[in-house]
Amino acid sequence: MIEIEIPSLGKIGISTIVFDLNGTLAMTGQISDNVKTRLKLLANSVRVIIASADTRGNLADIGKELSVETHRLTLDLPEDEEKRLLIEKLGAENTAAVGNGINDSKMLKAAKIGIAVMGKEGAAVETINNANIVVTDPAHALDLFLHPIILKSTLRK
Repeated sequence: MIEIEIPSLGKIGISTIVFDLNGTLAMTGQISDNVKTRLKLLANSVRVIIASADTRGNLADIGKELSVETHRLTLDLPEDEEKRLLIEKLGAENTAAVGNGINDSKMLKAAKIGIAVMGKEGAAVETINNANIVVTDPAHALDLFLHPIILKSTLRK
């Protein structure tokens, strides 16, 4: 668990982080080595889940390689609703979410901390508006959790 005291927000405890895959962690289906390294480190302190519709068919392989959980969307609901429900099921009060697409906007809003990644693929305006923090690289999003003092600096009022 990541615990941090943020002035005006109080004590925050994050036990789970849900990441979108394509456009957030991966570009053209590939996750960079520096992001992989950070994900593996982060998984030592919190539950890491990568949620995806598995457009490229590599979600299970990524989960195995990184030793993290995966959640393949069932597509019984719109993707944004399914991701929001996942956050609620996990316990939004102790869950963070990281994404970039319109289908990530509701999960970022539902999570205790929502981070939008505006990388090479861009980020949906609605997702940015629902985020607590916007970064330009998935490694930067991971660094916020690996070095929680950065979260405190960014989120304090």
